[in-house]
Amino acid sequence: MSEAQIELLFRDLETHAKDIQLFQRSKLNSRGVPNPTPSLASAKDAILSAKVNKLQIRYRWNDSLWIDTIETLDNGFRLIRVAHAGR
Repeated sequence: MSEAQIELLFRDLETHAKDIQLFQRSKLNSRGVPNPTPSLASAKDAILSAKVNKLQIRYRWNDSLWIDTIETLDNGFRLIRVAHAGR
């Protein structure tokens, strides 16, 4: 994914997602840590500036629980998306 696609993803989350939880991983911390101030804007800035290597976003949309994991790569970003229907 490109930086522009990440921007669009966060815009969609701000508009449509409910019950958002954020977990960040840095190079020093391989386990996900809940963000103490859950802000999509600060999470977006952290992943775009490579302050974190992985960002997991859990949210509800359209009667499903979604888990998006964004990873930084040398040439952009990778999105892994999982949906759990009816939860």
